[in-house]
Amino acid sequence: MFSKGKECNADKLKARGMGLFVSGFGVLIGVGAGLSSTVGVGAAIGIAVGASSGLFIAGMHMMQAAGKMQSNTETEPQAEAEEVPATDV
Repeated sequence: MFSKGKECNADKLKARGMGLFVSGFGVLIGVGAGLSSTVGVGAAIGIAVGASSGLFIAGMHMMQAAGKMQSNTETEPQAEAEEVPATDV
């Protein structure tokens, strides 16, 4: 019952992470191309990598969290199936 909701949330989280990761490429290319004529190619690449690194890292963390959520939903039914009966002493 709950695993479907978690799977849906994990899919949304993975999509958000992929969106951030792809937008990082957009920032990398846009900032690098925009600044290359002003400050030079080397400096523009350095500035672009610095500007886009936060988006890359946030996207990777979201995708890793989604993977952990999906792996937890796969193991939950097994944990519920292994119930130990209580014994009276």
